[in-house]
Amino acid sequence: MLKRISFDVLLLVMVLYFPWWVAALGAFTGAFLFASYYEIFLFGVLFDIIYGVPSAMLHGLMGIIGATIFYFLGSLSRNYIRPVYK
Repeated sequence: MLKRISFDVLLLVMVLYFPWWVAALGAFTGAFLFASYYEIFLFGVLFDIIYGVPSAMLHGLMGIIGATIFYFLGSLSRNYIRPVYK
């Protein structure tokens, strides 16, 4: 639990202070490392609130859409990779 909270704080710092691609890589890493990493959706909303442009395509929802894609890709890749090491 402490690892997950520490990673959430690290991802919050990434969203606030680093370029978008660093935060995206961190979000994918969290979805890969932790089962049911639902916090990624909160970080997607935060990303949209801070950096979303309402006049852009999809009306500033790229953080939510990206979080959903990263959540499913991380979960699928975790299921395919981790059973090999058991």
